[in-house]
Amino acid sequence: MAALVGGIHVIDVDLTSEEALNPCGPVHGVSGVMQTSPNGVHPECYLTMLAAGELAHQHWLGVSGLLTPARAWAVERGAVDDAGKAIGVLRQHFPGNPDDVYRQRFWQFRPAAGALLAAHWERVLNVAGLLGSRGHLDGDEAAALAGLPNPPELASER
Repeated sequence: MAALVGGIHVIDVDLTSEEALNPCGPVHGVSGVMQTSPNGVHPECYLTMLAAGELAHQHWLGVSGLLTPARAWAVERGAVDDAGKAIGVLRQHFPGNPDDVYRQRFWQFRPAAGALLAAHWERVLNVAGLLGSRGHLDGDEAAALAGLPNPPELASER
């Protein structure tokens, strides 16, 4: 949702069920991957999109009555890939800082991501319903479910 609202072309979205046997017992989860075309997109839109993923997960747990401190921590740990992408973007625009500075700067995008999710939560749920049952949506399908246009892919991205 944050990508579409921020003007980022969405190629597709995938959910993958995961099961693993760890030393402490079995683990069941779902990972999600969204392919976007971030080139030519304002970095603030991209960073807000990255922040929105974790916040959406935590919000859903909260409204479902499932949010606990342990689950909030697990969601934060699960978003480490998005945080790494954010650090990479920030490093390009503000070189020479330690990663902790970039992490703090990335946290500044959480309020905008939270406001975006609050304003578009019903749209998030519309997309999540079919995505959850099918496991894959192309960007145009996700945009149609959200009732938003999928911004065009820039010619330089093809």
